[in-house]
Amino acid sequence: MKDIQGLRDYRRIAIRKVGVKHISYPITVLDRAHRLQRTVWRNPHPVGEFRGRKNELHEKSP
Repeated sequence: MKDIQGLRDYRRIAIRKVGVKHISYPITVLDRAHRLQRTVWRNPHPVGEFRGRKNELHEKSP
């Protein structure tokens, strides 16, 4: 399979935002009765704003 992510992009498409919007991860925890309980950890992650300079990413303040 050809690695297209490593290639240069000549399309000149303007990019305004880059990054991961949400992160979720399945976890197992113990409740107060010491029984296993399955849940999902969710964390909103800030999406950065691309300012057009060489590979610089400026994160938004939450």
